[in-house]
Amino acid sequence: MKFHQLCAGARFRFDGRIFQKISPLKASDVSDGSQRLVPRSAEIVALDEGGREIESLPETLDRVSVESAVTQLVRRLLATLDRIDPALQPSQRVVLQQAIEAAASDALSQLMAVNTRPPMDADP
Repeated sequence: MKFHQLCAGARFRFDGRIFQKISPLKASDVSDGSQRLVPRSAEIVALDEGGREIESLPETLDRVSVESAVTQLVRRLLATLDRIDPALQPSQRVVLQQAIEAAASDALSQLMAVNTRPPMDADP
């Protein structure tokens, strides 16, 4: 994984030390608080709160896996609507449900558009 792919606050291993990202180009060493610049392109290992490596996504995913993951995400989000307290009004629930479903559809459309673009080095 590259440094620029991390969110601010994320922990990672780089050059044998553990850091926390504090800006797009800076990290703080968790052992002594010292700060250093980290190149955006630096290869790092992302860590969870317990210091365990976080597996990164593969470079490519098959369509069925992506569609399945998005469908599961939508199901979980919609199920969460039933647990909101105080309960949503029916009209609020409908608006939120439509927004969730539209966002999922848009995300899949964007992914399909990216997948159908010619490679940058392709001949015109």
